[in-house]
Amino acid sequence: MKRLNITIDPQTYENARIAAFLTKSNISSIIRSALNEWFNNHHILSKKQLILEKSDINSIKKILEDNEFIEYDKVKEELKL
Repeated sequence: MKRLNITIDPQTYENARIAAFLTKSNISSIIRSALNEWFNNHHILSKKQLILEKSDINSIKKILEDNEFIEYDKVKEELKL
């Protein structure tokens, strides 16, 4: 697990503390659960494949500059699709 420091207002902290006590849990567990629920509801992680690293961008630029394209049929054949 990774450690995370967050800042919340006093009332939210008090609510979390009470909820943790009533559920015989802890605040970290409640936050983990809330984050997981948020990710499940927002489906934002499906977009993470769109994030490119700098090395990816440079590789793409080089391919475009050098016209290093491969025909679709050739790719299909190589991958046996």
